[in-house]
Parts: sequence; structure tokens; C-alpha cells
Amino acid sequence: MMGSSIVTTHPGRIPKDREEKTYKIIRDSISEIARYAEDVNAYFAIETGMEHPHVLKAFIEDVGSDGLGVNYDPANLLRYGVEEVVKGVRELGEWIVRTHAKDHNPETGRATVGEGLVPWERYLKELRNQGYSGWLALEDETGIDVINSLKKGRNFLRSLIPQI
Repeated sequence: MMGSSIVTTHPGRIPKDREEKTYKIIRDSISEIARYAEDVNAYFAIETGMEHPHVLKAFIEDVGSDGLGVNYDPANLLRYGVEEVVKGVRELGEWIVRTHAKDHNPETGRATVGEGLVPWERYLKELRNQGYSGWLALEDETGIDVINSLKKGRNFLRSLIPQI
């Protein structure tokens, strides 16, 4: 694992129906990897995406491994119609081992951090309330002047974090 204690993935859409064939394939595959991660004191973290946080929570509980975690991406959730990303942090808080700092604009699908719909102050406060003290992985999908967009996002977060 090259010295990393967290490996992240986006497994695609996890079906709501536990009896669906795709659900079982994803569950069995991730269970095997999560057990390995647990054995080596690491995490295999699923990035939030197309499924609602309560579906991901049920999936994680079904897998039942301490080696399985969440890479929480608030912008992905907004993109796929989950409007209350702070509530999702409460639902998944005990499993969040990594988070993306990425924003979302519904018109373009992307935004510089601090210029989209993610409620950053509430989001960061809830992460802290849930005990998260890890990295914020700044991510930019604007595709336009990415270096300056990342710098703006970084500066926005740096100005906000001391207030939380």
C-alpha cells in the first residue's frame, strides 16, 4: 500500500435492494478488500456519490468490517440530488476517514470551493462534531484556470477553518 493507511474508491452506484445481484457482487468484493484493510490496520474508503447516505450506511453495516470507511465528497452528493450534505455527515460520521473539499454549481456541475452550494461552515462544523480531524483533500473540477481556482479554494478554507 505504499505506506498509506487509507485507499479510496468509487465503486459505482450501490443498489438500495440488498437482493439485487449487483449489490451482492459489490458487497462481496468490498467485504474481501475491507477485511484485508482491517488486517493491516488500514481503511478501504468508499467515496460518496450516486447513492443517498442512508443507503451507503446500510451497505457499510452489511459489510461489517472496521476496515471499511467513507471518503465523504459533499459536491458529489449535491450533484446526484442529495441536498442536505450536513445531515449525511451525521449519518456517516463514524465511518468518515477522508473528505474532499470540492464544490458544486448545478448550472455547470462544478465550482471553485466556496463559490458553489456546499454549506462550508455548517459542513466543517459537523465534521468536527463527528470527531473528524483528518485532511481536506482540495479538489477542483472547473477545468478553467485550475491552479488559481485551487488557490482560491485553499484561501477560502484557510479563512473559514479558524472560525470553526
